[in-house]
Amino acid sequence: MNVIDSAHEIEVKPGLIIKVLKPKIDAISLTCNGKKALDVIAKFNNDKYKAVAHDYWKGFYARAILEAMSPDHDLVEFAGKRTPGYGFSVVLKLKSSGALVKLSGKPVGHRAAIRMEYNPSHFDKKSIKDLLAVWWMIYLGNVPLPALLVDARMTRLDVAVDVLNVKPYDLLVYHKKIWKIWSASSYPHGVETLNYYLQSGHHKSPLLSPKKRSNLIVYNKKKELIANGKYPEYGDLEHTRIEWSLTKNMPLSNLAKMPYPFSNWEIRRTIVEESPLPGGLWQLLLDSARFRGFGAAGKLIPKESWLKGITKIPENYLPKDVVTQSLWQYWDEAIKNAHLQDMVKWAKVDPKELINTYSEYEML
Repeated sequence: MNVIDSAHEIEVKPGLIIKVLKPKIDAISLTCNGKKALDVIAKFNNDKYKAVAHDYWKGFYARAILEAMSPDHDLVEFAGKRTPGYGFSVVLKLKSSGALVKLSGKPVGHRAAIRMEYNPSHFDKKSIKDLLAVWWMIYLGNVPLPALLVDARMTRLDVAVDVLNVKPYDLLVYHKKIWKIWSASSYPHGVETLNYYLQSGHHKSPLLSPKKRSNLIVYNKKKELIANGKYPEYGDLEHTRIEWSLTKNMPLSNLAKMPYPFSNWEIRRTIVEESPLPGGLWQLLLDSARFRGFGAAGKLIPKESWLKGITKIPENYLPKDVVTQSLWQYWDEAIKNAHLQDMVKWAKVDPKELINTYSEYEML
């Protein structure tokens, strides 16, 4: 079992401690056109930027497809599913960790020239060096990946917080803009997955399903690992993951400065030392509150069983101490653990310093 490095712990009663772990980056998507780097090449050769960019990316796409078709090695292969809005997608395989990086090119419309998406939690210390080497193999030019990252932008960022000694149905999630909750239940185990969708401010999709990415998901991480033939990360302890999918459009260089993004979310625990309602009535109230909201659920309880001052129960009996802003003091550590600190560093460097002075082993 992994060593448990908690961000904070909640003692519910003697013998029962909820452990809230430090946040981690579970997925990231980056896009870039490499304009600043390719502009350097254009000025050096007295060319126009558009012509240089066209030639660079045309050559890169051709090489990426050629490498994916090559039987000589297994570092690049076609992705099983192409990213919407792009003409092709390939998967880069990193030797040291076995991590996969999905790369999409030939954009349709005004999309960025290249899109990269991967799960940093699968990376190890050598993964970034492996990524640079595979990129270098695809295009043997004088504009390496670090130089292209100078104007890279994040378009998606998934941040996860793991909670131990809690099951998904032991948490209640609140946000004033939630308009849809999709649940996946297991008959013998109850609720296993809860997806929360927010209003976009523009429109609502008439149909929602797990096929569409939700804004937040709460699920049984322990059961997911077992279902995938893996040993539970924390042994016999209950292991619930709370995962936010943040749709971003911000420079990669600003990653370390990102403010606490979950201030509008309330994650309340329902595990309490003493419930305010008798028997199973408390659990019935909680199950109803999960989908109706606490106020609406409370109106369904028989008056003779209702306690005075019930409107204060969320504060008194449903503490919101699981995910708090104190978690954000570990954000720099999350970036480091995801091996993103080098990418952030490159995004701040003048591309002139990264062009024509690079080999895949000299950057780290």
